[in-house]
Amino acid sequence: MAIPVEPSKVRLFIGVIHSCNGVYMEVINLLQKLFGEIISVYGPEEFNHTSYYNKEMGTGLKRSILVFRELIDRGRLAEIKLKTNKIEKDFSDELANDKKIQRKINLDPGMIALENMILASCKGFAHRIYLSGGVYGDLTLIYRGNSYQTLPWTYPDYAQEKTIAFLNSERKKYKEEIGVKILNPEVFK
Repeated sequence: MAIPVEPSKVRLFIGVIHSCNGVYMEVINLLQKLFGEIISVYGPEEFNHTSYYNKEMGTGLKRSILVFRELIDRGRLAEIKLKTNKIEKDFSDELANDKKIQRKINLDPGMIALENMILASCKGFAHRIYLSGGVYGDLTLIYRGNSYQTLPWTYPDYAQEKTIAFLNSERKKYKEEIGVKILNPEVFK
């Protein structure tokens, strides 16, 4: 019988898609108040991998990844997703006629762990595990062979070599910080 052991805390990050620098900077300040100091930023890079957000957010979108200093319990991911959803709504415009929301920013929290990278989502799917509060954990990347590896469902912006290189670098810093004793070193090199 296996004995349950609490896993190590993980590194919180938030993927941001936006088109308005003013809103982006306001949201960064708010996120730091909620989740602490941002220690690394990837981007902003052009976000042109899909037109999914164009109708709602317009064109000329940018993608950034904000990495936070404080390590979090893995069980907090759903709570954090619900907070970022509220921020998205607070910075959105409601259109009077059809009651649709016009988002100005998209926030996708996730966690960097030694074994994988997980994004939070409010949409269920075969590779997503239900967490709580209507939030699922999306297994986006797995760590094998000294690098994060994509999966068939990995979003194209997270599958880019430069994004993976950034996440590998953040994982390396995280690994050094937690000083983990690894039971299966081949998996977590």
